[in-house]
Amino acid sequence: MKIHVDIREQDGTFYATSEQVPGFLLCSKDQQALSADIFPAMKLLLSVREQHQKKPTKKVGAAARLVERREFALA
Repeated sequence: MKIHVDIREQDGTFYATSEQVPGFLLCSKDQQALSADIFPAMKLLLSVREQHQKKPTKKVGAAARLVERREFALA
């Protein structure tokens, strides 16, 4: 799988984004540090997405309907 990442600079800050991975955004004042962080961050983000796509669904009952699911991980 090839993923294209765009790196832009604005006012001394570098930003990395990808149209192929919505929500992917990294920023840094140091371009080399940003470049070094892209691969590990993308790998982590894609592994999280893959885990949630393969997660089996459980039926709670006929009347119960999942309206929304939110999950947050704080480091």
